[in-house]
Amino acid sequence: MSQKTESGCIICGAEQSKKFTPFCSAECADRDLANWLTGNYAIPAADDDEDTVDEIEGIDARSPSDADRIH
Repeated sequence: MSQKTESGCIICGAEQSKKFTPFCSAECADRDLANWLTGNYAIPAADDDEDTVDEIEGIDARSPSDADRIH
């Protein structure tokens, strides 16, 4: 892709259309949607801290049931 300016379509760089902002046309808007739907775009996830994983592994997730509390 070429370098885009603030007023250019975020897909092809052509002048943006007011009707399809930030795109120049329905075609570019559809191409952008297709990129999201096919996984070409992705929002990065934060890596888990190793300390957090160690803390979670050390926790006993089993909570006492009512039957365990009755003697």
